[in-house]
Amino acid sequence: MANRREIAYAGCNNGVASAPNLGARFQQGGLIVLDWKILVPGLLTFATLCVGIWQYVDKAAQANREPFLRQQLALAVETSELVGILASTSDPAEWKKAQDRFWVLYWGPLAIVENVEVEQRMVAFGRKLPPSGGQPPGLPVTGLTQEALKLDYALRTMILTAWKIDLSHLQMRLVER
Repeated sequence: MANRREIAYAGCNNGVASAPNLGARFQQGGLIVLDWKILVPGLLTFATLCVGIWQYVDKAAQANREPFLRQQLALAVETSELVGILASTSDPAEWKKAQDRFWVLYWGPLAIVENVEVEQRMVAFGRKLPPSGGQPPGLPVTGLTQEALKLDYALRTMILTAWKIDLSHLQMRLVER
């Protein structure tokens, strides 16, 4: 039967407590020999833990951005619809309603979520559009079509960038119509 002293020093090196075995064995002469059967699974476990933490942080950051991105998307789609109506409709009542809503978005909610390119395109479109209350020279206002397309492309680029979507396989060039 082992006495207390033998039990207390079990696993110790010359009576000095040693570190737990984490895959390293000490040999005579101070050389360290790594036991790959213990070391490799430990490293894989650590790498898996790191990847899991990274994914969690990335998803949490995306979840925090999602309400803003959804609002940005909704306003971009609404703006695209409005400029399409302003450039193509022959109905004076519909044109007037779209014109009034365009100026609301121009001075209000779209300014919160737009990037610099969309802002420049909105300004360019707004310069060709009569101010709120103004009448169009004749419907449809075909002079707005190119500015509407340029604004639509800027909106698309803003959304694709914000949502990290790659559609590079699609041609994204402005076609003169």
